[in-house]
Amino acid sequence: MSTSFSFGRPIKRGAATWAPRQSFSETTAPKAGPKSTSGRLILAIIFCYSLLLPAGFFFDLGTIRLPVFRFLGLIAVPFLIVEATRQRPKFNIVDGCMILCALWIGGVLVYHQGLANGFEPAGRETVDLLAGYFIMRICVRSVSELRVLLIAFLPGLLLTGVLLAYESTTAKLTFLEWFPPENAKDSAKYQARLGLTRAWGPFPHPILGGLFMATFLPLYASIANRHRVAAFGVIAAICGFFSLSSAAIMALILAIGLTVFWRSSMTITRRANWPLIGVPVACILVFVQLFVGGGAGGFVMRYLSLTPETANYRRLIWEYGSASVAENPIFGIGYAGYERIGWMVSASIDSHWLAIAVRYGLPALFLMIVAAVFAIHFLARSQPKDLSEESILHAGLLIALICLSVMLLTVFAWLQMQALFSVLIGLAVGIGVKEASAKGRKIASHAARPVLRKIQRRS
Repeated sequence: MSTSFSFGRPIKRGAATWAPRQSFSETTAPKAGPKSTSGRLILAIIFCYSLLLPAGFFFDLGTIRLPVFRFLGLIAVPFLIVEATRQRPKFNIVDGCMILCALWIGGVLVYHQGLANGFEPAGRETVDLLAGYFIMRICVRSVSELRVLLIAFLPGLLLTGVLLAYESTTAKLTFLEWFPPENAKDSAKYQARLGLTRAWGPFPHPILGGLFMATFLPLYASIANRHRVAAFGVIAAICGFFSLSSAAIMALILAIGLTVFWRSSMTITRRANWPLIGVPVACILVFVQLFVGGGAGGFVMRYLSLTPETANYRRLIWEYGSASVAENPIFGIGYAGYERIGWMVSASIDSHWLAIAVRYGLPALFLMIVAAVFAIHFLARSQPKDLSEESILHAGLLIALICLSVMLLTVFAWLQMQALFSVLIGLAVGIGVKEASAKGRKIASHAARPVLRKIQRRS
């Protein structure tokens, strides 16, 4: 059944009645019914809850280790195929970039490790990159559905926030002791900052836990007319502070700043005016990249640290990581450690964007950046120009994606964090493309009305 628009009243021609033919058809695919809609949202909600399960809790299928969210992403493939066939969403540049990026990463790992050893990590990286993206891209199609998702997800997020606060104030790392992640070293389990213990919660690292929670601040702060949901959601997001991570703290500050900017701009000018903040920030980053040692990434990594030691270590990571990219720009180095000073024991890279370039080369970095930029573009283009409930939550999603994209300059995303980044991109594309299409049809209908009125007069 197609959706169509008719303009004006029927025009009488003698005894017959004539009306304009159907035009501006949205799609030839049948609309999804209530059962399909509820099924879509249930899958999206379950996937979000799977991100809150302990990082050390997983399934072993032979030599393959599957965290719950990865396992759920695999078994959801048939449902997603059926739903995509029903909806027939238009293929766009973000879809292409995400798929090509996953294929490139998989190919690079096979290139470095061989088919036998590289197949499993290639599949792992592909699922982590694409599962959350396509689940949200297909399952959440409007701001109202996003609101339902956030309301349903609130109890789990609030419980996680309470757990982080409990761990930080009591120095009892519950999930870390019950389900220790593979990367959790005994020497790094209990770290004190600002008189508190760094909370881990169900996440593979305190930094990831703090940033994960902070990302939801602009989303829950944007749920208008549901004050209790908004209040508890904001409280849960602020509990990311108990990770005592500079990334989480800066994400909270950035989210609050962008939210205040958007509300002020909309109130005064009735326009979002994102270029007013985007263009100056871009110019500053370009200037820093050209004239400051270590470039823009190194500058951000240095000054978004709570301790001088961490800042200096991040500066060295950026310098040696950039040198590795210059030596291996196309295929990267895979999972091998990059060349660095001997006392830098850990090969970890505290920047997601730099780590992608080091491991998989500049093509993977380019594809991922293009996907994030166009997702932001689709969402910004479709944003309603008012202060309605839908417009506010729409802006909250946009701010959350911008904040996380910026903070990934200082954090490497893996496991739940990688999945959350894909989730936000999928939400941005699913909602942005759908609403931009509806907005375009509305504009086209208004533009066509004068033409049809002339036809009516002549008839």
